[in-house]
Amino acid sequence: MRFAEGSFIRRGRLPEDRPPQGHWPLAPALVIEAVSPHDTASALAAKMAQWLSAGVQRVWGLYPEAHRLHVHHADGTVTKLQASDQLSGEEVIPGFQCQVAAVFQGL
Repeated sequence: MRFAEGSFIRRGRLPEDRPPQGHWPLAPALVIEAVSPHDTASALAAKMAQWLSAGVQRVWGLYPEAHRLHVHHADGTVTKLQASDQLSGEEVIPGFQCQVAAVFQGL
């Protein structure tokens, strides 16, 4: 089992009468992974592939030291963003937008 730094699950995917306690065995729409300087490229690629193969639609790979963010899509493509770029929730979180630099504010 893998745990992410953050995730987003759309409304309606969880029981509304009783919110789950602890970890829920459900693929979120979005996973947020902070990339450590100790992560190897092959380990990181494997981690992203595992999330996507589990049904996650997007994985945001955050590179805190470089203030960069990689958006991994279910089709295998990766969009690489820098601090000055705009991050969009696309169809996963419709209407969400922010500058990548805002993600790293306060670090």
